[in-house]
Amino acid sequence: MFQILHAGATKESGTLRELRLVSGPLRFRILMRLGKSAASVSEIVAATKGSPTRVSHALKVLREAGVVTSRSSFLGPRIRVYSINR
Repeated sequence: MFQILHAGATKESGTLRELRLVSGPLRFRILMRLGKSAASVSEIVAATKGSPTRVSHALKVLREAGVVTSRSSFLGPRIRVYSINR
């Protein structure tokens, strides 16, 4: 691991960045839930027992990193459904 962070390095390696993404317990639980099937934010909140605010923030981090994707639900545009980006 120390070889990855050599002097003058300005970017994290892909592996280190991925480990940081799942190092948070809530993000890990979200990914475990999404590993079963796509889910709405309310379903993810219920499954992870996280607060809606923390779950939304964690989903934003995962989405910006390209780990998960979101789409509108057939129930309406305000309901987002998340899935793992394969």
